[in-house]
Amino acid sequence: MRKLLPVILVSVLLAVGIFLLTLGLGRSDPETGITTGDSDIAGLPLEPSLLLSLEGPGKGRVGQILPVTLDIQGTQPVADLTVEVAISPLYLRVKDYDTEITGTQVMPLALPENADLKSYDVGDDGVLHYQVSGLGSSVVPSRTLLLIPVTPVMPGLGEIVIQSVSAYAPDGNELVVYPEKSLLEIEISSETTHIELSPALLPLCLSHSEGKAPFVY
Repeated sequence: MRKLLPVILVSVLLAVGIFLLTLGLGRSDPETGITTGDSDIAGLPLEPSLLLSLEGPGKGRVGQILPVTLDIQGTQPVADLTVEVAISPLYLRVKDYDTEITGTQVMPLALPENADLKSYDVGDDGVLHYQVSGLGSSVVPSRTLLLIPVTPVMPGLGEIVIQSVSAYAPDGNELVVYPEKSLLEIEISSETTHIELSPALLPLCLSHSEGKAPFVY
Protein backbone atom coordinates (compact mmCIF):
# COMPACT_ATOMS: atom_id res chain seq x y z
CA MET A 1 0.00 0.00 0.00
CA ARG A 2 2.87 2.36 0.84
CA LYS A 3 4.43 1.65 -2.54
CA LEU A 4 1.22 2.65 -4.31
CA LEU A 5 0.82 5.91 -2.39
CA PRO A 6 3.34 7.96 -4.47
CA VAL A 7 1.71 6.73 -7.69
CA ILE A 8 -1.73 7.78 -6.44
CA LEU A 9 -0.45 11.23 -5.39
CA VAL A 10 1.16 11.83 -8.81
CA SER A 11 -2.07 10.82 -10.58
CA VAL A 12 -4.14 13.18 -8.43
CA LEU A 13 -1.74 16.07 -9.05
CA LEU A 14 -1.87 15.48 -12.83
CA ALA A 15 -5.68 15.41 -12.77
CA VAL A 16 -5.83 18.66 -10.80
CA GLY A 17 -3.36 20.31 -13.18
CA ILE A 18 -5.39 19.33 -16.25
CA PHE A 19 -8.58 20.60 -14.60
CA LEU A 20 -7.02 23.98 -13.76
CA LEU A 21 -5.63 24.29 -17.29
CA THR A 22 -9.11 23.68 -18.69
CA LEU A 23 -10.57 26.40 -16.47
CA GLY A 24 -7.94 28.82 -17.73
CA LEU A 25 -9.10 28.49 -21.34
CA GLY A 26 -11.52 31.18 -22.38
CA ARG A 27 -10.34 33.84 -19.95
CA SER A 28 -9.13 37.23 -21.13
CA ASP A 29 -5.44 38.07 -21.16
CA PRO A 30 -5.09 40.85 -18.55
CA GLU A 31 -2.50 42.67 -20.72
CA THR A 32 -4.19 42.49 -24.14
CA GLY A 33 -7.83 42.01 -23.13
CA ILE A 34 -8.18 39.40 -25.88
CA THR A 35 -10.35 36.41 -25.05
CA THR A 36 -8.91 33.09 -26.21
CA GLY A 37 -11.86 30.83 -25.37
CA ASP A 38 -13.88 31.26 -28.58
CA SER A 39 -12.30 28.77 -30.94
CA ASP A 40 -13.16 26.04 -33.40
CA ILE A 41 -9.95 24.20 -32.46
CA ALA A 42 -8.95 24.22 -28.79
CA GLY A 43 -6.46 27.00 -28.07
CA LEU A 44 -6.87 28.71 -31.47
CA PRO A 45 -9.04 31.86 -31.70
CA LEU A 46 -11.74 32.11 -34.34
CA GLU A 47 -10.92 33.91 -37.56
CA PRO A 48 -12.76 37.28 -37.70
CA SER A 49 -15.79 37.37 -39.98
CA LEU A 50 -15.31 41.09 -40.67
CA LEU A 51 -12.45 43.57 -40.61
CA LEU A 52 -13.05 47.29 -40.02
CA SER A 53 -10.51 50.05 -40.62
CA LEU A 54 -10.24 53.83 -40.71
CA GLU A 55 -8.43 55.33 -43.69
CA GLY A 56 -7.45 58.95 -44.20
CA PRO A 57 -4.61 61.46 -44.33
CA GLY A 58 -2.11 61.63 -41.51
CA LYS A 59 -1.60 65.39 -41.91
CA GLY A 60 -3.81 68.41 -42.56
CA ARG A 61 -4.19 72.15 -42.07
CA VAL A 62 -6.78 74.14 -40.19
CA GLY A 63 -9.69 74.89 -42.53
CA GLN A 64 -8.92 72.05 -44.95
CA ILE A 65 -11.62 69.42 -45.55
CA LEU A 66 -10.08 65.94 -45.18
CA PRO A 67 -11.74 62.71 -46.37
CA VAL A 68 -11.78 59.89 -43.80
CA THR A 69 -13.42 56.57 -44.65
CA LEU A 70 -14.72 53.65 -42.62
CA ASP A 71 -13.91 50.52 -44.61
CA ILE A 72 -15.11 46.94 -44.19
CA GLN A 73 -13.68 43.65 -45.46
CA GLY A 74 -15.06 40.14 -45.22
CA THR A 75 -17.14 37.44 -46.87
CA GLN A 76 -19.70 36.77 -44.14
CA PRO A 77 -23.35 37.72 -44.71
CA VAL A 78 -24.31 40.59 -42.39
CA ALA A 79 -27.84 41.37 -41.25
CA ASP A 80 -27.11 44.10 -38.68
CA LEU A 81 -24.09 46.28 -38.06
CA THR A 82 -23.53 48.92 -35.35
CA VAL A 83 -20.37 51.03 -35.10
CA GLU A 84 -19.37 53.94 -32.86
CA VAL A 85 -16.47 56.17 -33.89
CA ALA A 86 -15.06 58.86 -31.58
CA ILE A 87 -13.80 62.04 -33.29
CA SER A 88 -11.76 64.61 -31.32
CA PRO A 89 -14.19 67.54 -31.00
CA LEU A 90 -11.40 69.84 -29.84
CA TYR A 91 -9.38 69.46 -33.04
CA LEU A 92 -11.76 68.10 -35.69
CA ARG A 93 -15.22 69.11 -36.87
CA VAL A 94 -17.36 66.89 -39.10
CA LYS A 95 -18.74 68.62 -42.19
CA ASP A 96 -22.50 68.02 -42.35
CA TYR A 97 -23.46 65.87 -45.34
CA ASP A 98 -27.20 66.57 -45.25
CA THR A 99 -28.14 70.02 -43.97
CA GLU A 100 -31.86 69.30 -44.39
CA ILE A 101 -31.74 66.85 -41.46
CA THR A 102 -31.31 68.08 -37.88
CA GLY A 103 -27.86 67.41 -36.50
CA THR A 104 -24.64 66.42 -38.27
CA GLN A 105 -24.61 63.49 -40.69
CA VAL A 106 -21.75 61.77 -42.48
CA MET A 107 -21.99 60.33 -46.01
CA PRO A 108 -23.16 56.67 -46.20
CA LEU A 109 -21.81 54.58 -49.07
CA ALA A 110 -21.98 51.07 -50.55
CA LEU A 111 -25.29 49.70 -49.23
CA PRO A 112 -27.83 47.41 -50.89
CA GLU A 113 -30.97 49.30 -51.87
CA ASN A 114 -33.12 47.30 -49.42
CA ALA A 115 -30.89 48.17 -46.46
CA ASP A 116 -32.38 50.18 -43.59
CA LEU A 117 -29.91 52.87 -42.55
CA LYS A 118 -31.02 53.75 -39.03
CA SER A 119 -28.27 56.09 -37.91
CA TYR A 120 -25.24 57.88 -39.34
CA ASP A 121 -25.11 61.01 -37.20
CA VAL A 122 -22.46 62.67 -35.06
CA GLY A 123 -23.32 63.89 -31.54
CA ASP A 124 -22.11 67.04 -29.83
CA ASP A 125 -19.50 64.90 -28.06
CA GLY A 126 -17.94 63.99 -31.40
CA VAL A 127 -19.14 60.36 -31.37
CA LEU A 128 -20.42 59.01 -34.68
CA HIS A 129 -23.27 56.50 -34.34
CA TYR A 130 -23.69 54.24 -37.37
CA GLN A 131 -26.34 51.53 -37.50
CA VAL A 132 -27.71 49.62 -40.47
CA SER A 133 -30.02 46.60 -40.70
CA GLY A 134 -31.94 44.68 -43.32
CA LEU A 135 -28.88 43.59 -45.27
CA GLY A 136 -30.47 40.13 -45.61
CA SER A 137 -28.18 37.46 -47.00
CA SER A 138 -25.94 39.89 -48.88
CA VAL A 139 -22.23 39.19 -48.72
CA VAL A 140 -19.99 42.04 -47.60
CA PRO A 141 -16.73 42.18 -49.61
CA SER A 142 -14.11 44.91 -49.50
CA ARG A 143 -15.77 48.31 -49.70
CA THR A 144 -16.24 51.69 -48.04
CA LEU A 145 -19.21 52.08 -45.69
CA LEU A 146 -18.90 55.75 -44.76
CA LEU A 147 -17.19 58.92 -45.86
CA ILE A 148 -16.44 61.18 -42.88
CA PRO A 149 -15.39 64.67 -44.08
CA VAL A 150 -13.54 66.36 -41.21
CA THR A 151 -12.19 69.90 -40.93
CA PRO A 152 -9.32 70.63 -38.51
CA VAL A 153 -10.22 73.62 -36.31
CA MET A 154 -6.97 74.13 -34.39
CA PRO A 155 -3.33 72.98 -34.56
CA GLY A 156 -2.47 69.81 -32.68
CA LEU A 157 -3.10 66.08 -32.95
CA GLY A 158 -6.63 65.07 -33.95
CA GLU A 159 -7.70 61.50 -33.30
CA ILE A 160 -10.46 59.34 -34.80
CA VAL A 161 -11.06 56.01 -33.02
CA ILE A 162 -13.37 53.03 -33.55
CA GLN A 163 -14.58 52.62 -29.97
CA SER A 164 -17.22 49.90 -30.36
CA VAL A 165 -18.64 47.59 -33.02
CA SER A 166 -21.12 44.71 -33.19
CA ALA A 167 -22.42 42.67 -36.12
CA TYR A 168 -24.96 39.86 -36.53
CA ALA A 169 -25.55 37.28 -39.24
CA PRO A 170 -29.00 36.76 -40.82
CA ASP A 171 -29.56 33.78 -38.47
CA GLY A 172 -29.04 36.04 -35.42
CA ASN A 173 -25.60 34.75 -34.46
CA GLU A 174 -23.06 37.39 -33.47
CA LEU A 175 -20.14 37.77 -35.86
CA VAL A 176 -16.50 38.17 -34.88
CA VAL A 177 -15.37 41.67 -35.91
CA TYR A 178 -11.77 42.86 -35.75
CA PRO A 179 -10.94 46.60 -35.96
CA GLU A 180 -7.84 46.20 -38.14
CA LYS A 181 -6.99 49.93 -38.06
CA SER A 182 -9.03 51.43 -35.25
CA LEU A 183 -7.02 54.64 -34.69
CA LEU A 184 -6.32 57.43 -37.16
CA GLU A 185 -4.11 60.29 -36.00
CA ILE A 186 -3.99 63.56 -37.95
CA GLU A 187 -1.21 66.08 -37.37
CA ILE A 188 -2.77 69.52 -37.79
CA SER A 189 -0.65 72.49 -38.79
CA SER A 190 -1.36 76.25 -38.64
CA GLU A 191 -4.45 77.96 -40.00
CA THR A 192 -5.03 78.61 -43.70
CA THR A 193 -6.68 81.71 -45.12
CA HIS A 194 -9.53 79.86 -46.87
CA ILE A 195 -11.43 76.57 -46.84
CA GLU A 196 -9.76 73.94 -48.99
CA LEU A 197 -11.44 70.86 -50.41
CA SER A 198 -9.26 67.79 -50.73
CA PRO A 199 -9.23 66.49 -54.35
CA ALA A 200 -10.12 63.01 -53.08
CA LEU A 201 -13.41 64.40 -51.79
CA LEU A 202 -14.58 66.08 -55.02
CA PRO A 203 -15.75 62.99 -57.00
CA LEU A 204 -17.79 61.77 -54.02
CA CYS A 205 -19.57 65.11 -53.61
CA LEU A 206 -20.28 65.42 -57.32
CA SER A 207 -21.75 61.90 -57.36
CA HIS A 208 -24.53 62.94 -54.95
CA SER A 209 -27.88 63.63 -56.63
CA GLU A 210 -31.54 63.67 -55.64
CA GLY A 211 -30.78 62.85 -52.02
CA LYS A 212 -29.46 59.37 -52.82
CA ALA A 213 -26.06 58.34 -51.53
CA PRO A 214 -23.51 57.57 -54.25
CA PHE A 215 -22.22 54.06 -54.86
CA VAL A 216 -25.51 52.43 -53.76
CA TYR A 217 -25.87 49.23 -55.77
